[in-house]
Amino acid sequence: PNELSSHLTITIDGNKISNFEITTTASSNIIAINLGEIKQTTENQNIAVEISKGLKSILGKEGLVENRKFDYELSKISKLDITDVVSGFDGNNGWIDIYLNQTIIKENVDNYILLEPKVEFETQVYDNHIKIITKGQTENTFTLKIKKGLQGLYGGSLDRDYERVVSLFN
Repeated sequence: PNELSSHLTITIDGNKISNFEITTTASSNIIAINLGEIKQTTENQNIAVEISKGLKSILGKEGLVENRKFDYELSKISKLDITDVVSGFDGNNGWIDIYLNQTIIKENVDNYILLEPKVEFETQVYDNHIKIITKGQTENTFTLKIKKGLQGLYGGSLDRDYERVVSLFN
């Protein structure tokens, strides 16, 4: 992580960001970087992360032989996006975590979520995160459906139906 900072360039819409913080302290194949607060705007924003050649791995003596660039698009504030879905089983109940790009309106969330085959579930909403906890399921694989129209706090809404197969392992 210490060596990475001298090989890292981060830009948002072409403007260099210099106040980032590398939060991972030990050697790892995944390094966390805190970019600080980035405000969503009325336009999409392009975030580029570039690692310059020469960065050495803890596994080898040679560094990167060429620059590596990674691009990400931060959606405009009027668009609600699902950024990740993670699922599992805690020994008693299955759970599904749905992460979104903005805080969502808590009211009526249950009207937008379906699990097939049907199973009883409870939802908990935390800012830009929905947690679904299943109860008494006999299946361990479900199709998660989130209907178009789910509302974000900043005016964004889900512009299309979302569907994904999730597994809840024992």
